[in-house]
Amino acid sequence: MADNKNIFLLTGEEVERERFIEELIDKYLPPELREFNLDIFSGGDVSLSEILQKMNTLPFLSQYRVVILKDPEKIPKINSRVIMELLDKNPPTTILVLSLKDKSELPLTSKEEAELKQRVIEKNFTLPVRKKDAINAKKEWIIKEVKRKGGEIDKDAASALAELSLDFRQLEEEIEKLLLYAEGKTVTKEDVQTLVTSSEDVKLYELTDAIFEGKDLEAMRYLHSIMETADIWMPLIIIHNLANHTRILIQTKLLQERNIPLTLPERIPPSKGEILNSLRKYLLEGDDNIFQVLKKRGFLAKKWQEQAMRFSKLSLYNILRILHRLDIEIKGGADPWERLEWFIFKVAGEPRLRKSVQAEERSL
Repeated sequence: MADNKNIFLLTGEEVERERFIEELIDKYLPPELREFNLDIFSGGDVSLSEILQKMNTLPFLSQYRVVILKDPEKIPKINSRVIMELLDKNPPTTILVLSLKDKSELPLTSKEEAELKQRVIEKNFTLPVRKKDAINAKKEWIIKEVKRKGGEIDKDAASALAELSLDFRQLEEEIEKLLLYAEGKTVTKEDVQTLVTSSEDVKLYELTDAIFEGKDLEAMRYLHSIMETADIWMPLIIIHNLANHTRILIQTKLLQERNIPLTLPERIPPSKGEILNSLRKYLLEGDDNIFQVLKKRGFLAKKWQEQAMRFSKLSLYNILRILHRLDIEIKGGADPWERLEWFIFKVAGEPRLRKSVQAEERSL
């Protein structure tokens, strides 16, 4: 039984695993030789024989070849014998990397796990279990990541970002947005509060967009995903968000009727403020929320225009009435998730069902 220490087992956060893999490749393979000596597989798309063939191929003009196997637990017919065969048959000239979220996903007994630990170099990038420790670890990672990207972030901003329910991949994306927004300045807590949303908020936005874009199956998936961790207030929060979005679409529709582009407020100089005031008066009795949102998220204008085009003005007003009725029914004891599923079916379903929204108030 070979004691092969050129096998790496990576677990935990995907971003950190990918970073470590990049470091290994840089260490063992110069760029000009990677085309001949680097193979990256995903466990669900490769057979054991293919992996073994690449592992046992001699490196070309290099001391090592590198074989990356992501999600080895998904190899067809995976079992402990397959895993041990990978360890036994890996030659000294191959750097083998097994990368997966959690080691417990491998079909190993406790004895085999102990043997695996002795025979591989293990790197675990999993966050601590305790919430406080996990937040501190994320905060340290955020500070290092911002610095790595050439920026700066103050401690309060890093703490605010670390406390959100975001994984490292999502944090990486948010950090890039924050650095662009800061334009070379230190990222502040106010920047985080302005730009960054939690994963729960993201799911709510995705649910809302799917409903008003007629993607009923997608909307159902988002709803069920939210249900998995939701508290008793979440259905009412969803209804509140849907109602706010419907008002935005009504305002968009009203502006479309007057051929007024959503970018108009940005073009009106301060001296012409009376024009903007007249528009506000026209929009839902002074509610100018659409302009307030566009100040921070102007990129949403096109999406709102496309969504508003899918509905008549009467349909949008009746959707508001339906949401008001659902709010009353749920507070009165109706099954909230069943009522929300019905709403998705009605609004995001087939075109003939969407048209029936116009008459829905009479049927409630």
